[in-house]
Amino acid sequence: MSDNVENQLGYSPETFTSDSGFWHNHIHPEDCDRVLNSLDDLFEKGRHIYKYRFLHADGKYRWMYDTLFLTRDDAGEPKEIVGYWIDITDLVESKGVHEAIF
Repeated sequence: MSDNVENQLGYSPETFTSDSGFWHNHIHPEDCDRVLNSLDDLFEKGRHIYKYRFLHADGKYRWMYDTLFLTRDDAGEPKEIVGYWIDITDLVESKGVHEAIF
């Protein structure tokens, strides 16, 4: 977890890594089931992209474009998930394109 997450969402990296349920518990309730149910795609395909709302430390939800890649060890077992987030809130809210662009 990069220090950039604090600039982006207002939480320290340690907040995410010290609480295994933090990420899950901050996904918007309307998006949570869809996001969690789609995580199987990451393990099947090795890559997954999705968008959802995530609760910023200021109490407002932000639209996130989330890209994940699964790395595997030499035996083919999952080793690490690497990814990045892009805050697309301004785009979604100004253009009304949250469905059209993804």
